[in-house]
Amino acid sequence: MYSTPSIDGNEKTGYDTLPIQKNAKNTLVVGAINDRKQMTKFSSWGPTDDGRIKPDVVANGFEVYSTSSAFDKAYTTKSGTSMATPHVTGTAALLHQHYTNLHGSEVKPSSATMKGLLIHTAADAGNPGPDYSYGWGVVDGAAGANFLSDSKAEDGSLLRQDESYTGSKQKIEVKSDGSEPLKTTIVWTDPAGKAHGNGLDDDTPALVNDLDLWIVGPDGQTYYPWSLNPGKPSDDAVRNQKNSVDNVEQVLIDNPVAGTYTIHVDSDKSFRQKYSLFASGLGNE
Repeated sequence: MYSTPSIDGNEKTGYDTLPIQKNAKNTLVVGAINDRKQMTKFSSWGPTDDGRIKPDVVANGFEVYSTSSAFDKAYTTKSGTSMATPHVTGTAALLHQHYTNLHGSEVKPSSATMKGLLIHTAADAGNPGPDYSYGWGVVDGAAGANFLSDSKAEDGSLLRQDESYTGSKQKIEVKSDGSEPLKTTIVWTDPAGKAHGNGLDDDTPALVNDLDLWIVGPDGQTYYPWSLNPGKPSDDAVRNQKNSVDNVEQVLIDNPVAGTYTIHVDSDKSFRQKYSLFASGLGNE
């Protein structure tokens, strides 16, 4: 059923089938689905050996009408993650252009901002929240463009690019009117860690700078980011603890009460790290 590598730690389950080059923490890894948002049989699934969420997002890669090498104006139908990835690349290019149209050509979004925008505005698919097959969901270019427009107009979304964590807890207060979910995502380009060997299932952590994201509601309740259990890769993500594995974290409050919420960014260690922060579902109390 699955084209699983011979060194797969979960052979014939579909999980733990990512090639080495698809494990990099700062890249955007794209999986392939069909028009019905169903996972294709040829798309590799996570987790990474240290438990990180991969792929990051998914897009249509099944029977896509595409160019052919047969002759200069030839087209054909192809399937593969090599079809899903250019789909996402083109979407990202358009969103990058929209960003510069809004903010001026001299203001360029960082790679963490572009990665975070695609993840924050992706449409959930598969298990609720992130999972090791669909990642953070299906790339939604229209949602990404609307988010950028709303953040520019300060109308319903918040974007903080290249904020700097320097060892002290940071807080941002936002308001929710309780009419829609409140979602916050943080993404950062993590420094290179120690090179891993080629051993099977080497679970040495890849994360170097572990930022933590959480939200405290108007009633004092703490909301934690999504996290997954690599030992049980098919299980639903949970929201009851810190995430110390990924350099993408997201807090989703499904049914917020109206009031002021405090977004927290902190770490147990002291270091300097730039990050991009996204929030949506904001409104007046």
